[in-house]
Amino acid sequence: MMRIYRDTRFSKDKAPYNTHVAIRFLCGGALGYYVGIDAKEITLGAGIWQPDKEPLLAIRNAIAKDCKDWQAAFSAKGWVPGGESLARPPQGFEKDHPCVEHLKRKDFVLFKMLKPAALTNKDFADTVAAEYKVAVPLMKFLAAAIKVSF
Repeated sequence: MMRIYRDTRFSKDKAPYNTHVAIRFLCGGALGYYVGIDAKEITLGAGIWQPDKEPLLAIRNAIAKDCKDWQAAFSAKGWVPGGESLARPPQGFEKDHPCVEHLKRKDFVLFKMLKPAALTNKDFADTVAAEYKVAVPLMKFLAAAIKVSF
């Protein structure tokens, strides 16, 4: 479970508590799944959020090497990309690479939003599991890139 306190150091909103509940399920290193629940939506996530320098470089090298495989893995049906990106390509990568926009990413995550009513459905766990299966190609690509088992 993630902490209830918000990091307000750089935020205009100084409210001290999060208004959602969040859980991360780590699969290896920083690779994992995420569930966030609040009054407006349920957020499912898969991938790596802000990896350290070495795994970040490994992921970028894997994307540069296998652009088509990455694009297929990063386009899970019904999921949307999230996270931040650099303004320019990272040092050592070509600015005209076909996956340059992906190479600029700082986060390699996909998100799927569900309606809050899904939480009260008796099949909620099965729904979440089915959605996570859609993101398995992303997880396998990232696990191979950072050399962790998945």
